[in-house]
Order: sequence, then structure tokens, then C-alpha cells
Amino acid sequence: MTWLHKLSDWLKAAGLPQDSFTAQLDSAALLPAAITRILKHRQGSVLIVVADSLRMERLADSLASLTQLCGEKRPIVSIPELLSTRQQWIPENEAARCAALHSILEGEEAIYLSSASVLLQETLEPESFKKRVFTLRKGQHIGPEELAEKLTLLDYDHEYEVQARGEFARRGGVFDLYSPLYGEPVRMEFWGNEIDSMRFFSPVEQRSSKQEVEELRIIPRGSAVLEPADQPCTALWNYFDKQTWHVFCEEERITRHLQEYYSQEDLQLWQKKRQSS
Repeated sequence: MTWLHKLSDWLKAAGLPQDSFTAQLDSAALLPAAITRILKHRQGSVLIVVADSLRMERLADSLASLTQLCGEKRPIVSIPELLSTRQQWIPENEAARCAALHSILEGEEAIYLSSASVLLQETLEPESFKKRVFTLRKGQHIGPEELAEKLTLLDYDHEYEVQARGEFARRGGVFDLYSPLYGEPVRMEFWGNEIDSMRFFSPVEQRSSKQEVEELRIIPRGSAVLEPADQPCTALWNYFDKQTWHVFCEEERITRHLQEYYSQEDLQLWQKKRQSS
């Protein structure tokens, strides 16, 4: 038996307590394997909370390999920070976070990873987020100008060429759109005010695929969700329902990180949320 088979058998073996529990590990290197074993015995969505974005990225990479070894089908969805360690804005993380929020609201079973500080951040209330989601379909009557206005209100960027999620471009009757929910942008061709065709295309080569797309889901992104003006907000943590199982990793490190980089108010809010979870 190879070491991979032995590891796989260990990760799949033994049951776990049904209620919440705390496990103290002597080494952070054991964390991915321990969490993988937990996931094997817990169905539905799971929220894994770590101290900071760097630990989240490392854990996501490790879990991707271990969960694949165990045949885990749920996707790993990271909820990223919007600012780097140097307090620089990361535009691509806007779209990634909004895609994660949509996944949560749709009830998609996944393994969600987040830092504690991200969970405390204010964002658009779930019901308001849902109201801003819409679907484009082949044959639908909507003009390019009207579509551009709707996308602008959702904080999509109007560019000469589409390169990143959350962008759109117009050239006559051709309308390119990159929704945060997809791996590639879609090129729509209009016949007057009707969507005549939709196809995914490569943003690098700018070539469309032959297979047509029947419908395209559009979600809000950027400031329309993360910094909404005159809209009711809530902590991102409240997007998760009570059925979502929570795993808190290295809680002492989480507390130290909040004490060092965030306000006393944030720390108190975290402690209050933690007690009620």
C-alpha cells in the first residue's frame, strides 16, 4: 500500500462529535489534514475561519490537494480581502468576493474560507444583493444602452476591451461582458434591441467559441455591494445561515491579529459574534 493510500484511509477513518468542539494541534502543519478529516464527516456547507489572508491562501492550496485525494466534491471557495498587506486595493478580489457571496445566497454546498476580519466587514444586505441579480437570455429584448446603464449601476467598468471580471465593452452591435461567475467573458451580438447570440470568448485571443450560451447570470460587484451608498448593510458573517458548520483555526492567533491590525470595536464585535456562533 502506497503512502497516498494510507493517508487517504486515515483521512476517511473514524467519526467525529456531532456538536461543536475544539481541537488543539501542536503544529500548524497538521491543520490541513485535520480539517480534511473533519470535512469527510460533515455534509453541507462549512465555513473555515483563519487569522489572515496569507494563512487562508496557504490553507486553500493544501486543502485542494487533500480533499481531492479523499474524493471531496464540494468546491473550495475563498472570500478574499480587498486590501493587500500594504493597504493597496486589489480590484480582482472585488469580483471574487461578490461571486462567493452569490454562491452562499444560492445555497451552494461548498467549503468556504475566510479571515475573521473579512467576516466583520459591512456589506450589502443579502436580500438587497438578491434583488440586483438578473439573467440575460438569448432572444431577450434589451438594448445595448439599457444593458450598459444597468451594469454601470452594479459597478461594472466600461473598457475598450474586456480583460477581467466585472468589465464590459461595446462596439456597435457587439457587447462583451465578463460576469464574476464565469471563467471567461461572453460576447453578445445584438439585432436591434434583441440579443441574437451569446458565446464565451478568450480575453487573450479575443476569439469566440462555437458553442452558444443560452443564458448568462449577472451579479453586482465592487462598491455596489461592498460600499453601498444609502443602502442597509450587515456584517458579511450574516450571509451564512445557522446550518453552516463553523471551524475556527488557531483562535489565539485570530485574536492577536485583530488586536494588532484592527480597532478595539472590531475585536469586541468578533468576541460577541464568536460567543453567539
